[in-house]
Amino acid sequence: MKKYLLTIFVLSLFLGGELFSQTVYYGARLGLSLARADETTPKLGLQVGGLLEYVAPFNLSIGSEFNFNTQKGNPIELALQLKYYFETNIRGLKPYFLVGGDLWFFEGGPYAGGKIGAGMDMQLSRYFVIPLDFQVGQVFIGDDTANYFAGTTGIKFFF
Repeated sequence: MKKYLLTIFVLSLFLGGELFSQTVYYGARLGLSLARADETTPKLGLQVGGLLEYVAPFNLSIGSEFNFNTQKGNPIELALQLKYYFETNIRGLKPYFLVGGDLWFFEGGPYAGGKIGAGMDMQLSRYFVIPLDFQVGQVFIGDDTANYFAGTTGIKFFF
């Protein structure tokens, strides 16, 4: 317990008031995914899911996603990702780079994977954001790997 309190104290010295200037978003995602559904051919499918994102100081965020896919076996993705938002001079647009890991649940699973991607948040109003992103990744299936690509959009709500 002492180590935990000491860590919080040291972080608050460096971050100061920035520690409490955060935002939490929740929302829905919808898009297309291209994944290898069997041993040979990638298949196009629909990706639908939810998201939760904590935007911290210094243009960083950590988020999680829960996605359903319509390829063979109906894979379900549980993802955790880090995003870095870039500064722009265009009001309401925030491009970002993301890196993360995920667990995939389908026949014989769960399987671990990793992904990278990029996207942009478009601020519609104070409380609504439209994300548009593209992700590529690999899922490690025993001694084999499967590649996937996803292009999604959605809506994020501030709370």
